[in-house]
Amino acid sequence: MDNTSRGDKVKELAAGLFSVLHGLSPRAPRPSIQEALSATLDTVPIARTLATYRELKATKPDAYDFSEGQLNSLGYKLLRSGRMTDAIEVFKLNVEMFPAEGNVYDSLGEAYLAHGDKDLARVSYRKALELTPTNAGAASVLKQLEPQSGAPASKATP
Repeated sequence: MDNTSRGDKVKELAAGLFSVLHGLSPRAPRPSIQEALSATLDTVPIARTLATYRELKATKPDAYDFSEGQLNSLGYKLLRSGRMTDAIEVFKLNVEMFPAEGNVYDSLGEAYLAHGDKDLARVSYRKALELTPTNAGAASVLKQLEPQSGAPASKATP
């Protein structure tokens, strides 16, 4: 029933079907903000892309799907293409927009780790676990990032 996306419209489609079954007018699925913003990634700086997101969310909040998965998808798209600092900025915006969602901190931690910033990755993964204690992936990465207790301290070389 949903051959126009990669499964990201299933919830909206199900809600529409539920509405019809109960005699209500279904709400049409909203376009993806991720897809709208992706069109500009190669032509404008990431700061402008994020400003566009903020502007559209403020002025047309019902025109696009602004769910946390949208910015996450955009961030991972940038991460896969090697644009780590841009991905970090997108994930930071997602944390700002959805501060109670553990997954956004997990994604930010992954971007920090890919960028080589283990300290900030550790902070993000800790927050992800605080919000979602069942996040085994974050726990595993955090365990690898935490200094081993009882390990001998490294000696400074002269």
